[in-house]
Amino acid sequence: MADIENYSPDTLIAGDHPLVSMSVTVTGGNYARGTLMGRKSTGEFTISDDAASDGSETPVAILAVDCDASAGDVTGQVYLCGEFDEQAVTYGGNHTADTVRWGLTTQSIYLKKTV
Repeated sequence: MADIENYSPDTLIAGDHPLVSMSVTVTGGNYARGTLMGRKSTGEFTISDDAASDGSETPVAILAVDCDASAGDVTGQVYLCGEFDEQAVTYGGNHTADTVRWGLTTQSIYLKKTV
């Protein structure tokens, strides 16, 4: 039976734009659902950090599930498109909603300010 008294709604999804997800290899850390991910030149996904120089500095996806890759690579799910609450997204390095918003629109990832 669900624990209704302790229910906390997930605010990551913030609109009706179709969600597309994909299984990917996640590397390099313990990441929460909603982490802004970049794709390394070797193909693995990791938190996008503007200071990186391995391809992951460019955000391309949002992590769909919690994923612990701190002890080694794991398979995880990422969203390749959709509308997301910018306050529910975890940003790496100096990334902020404002610094990645327009670049993500080319991926059909839209960050929204919600009420």
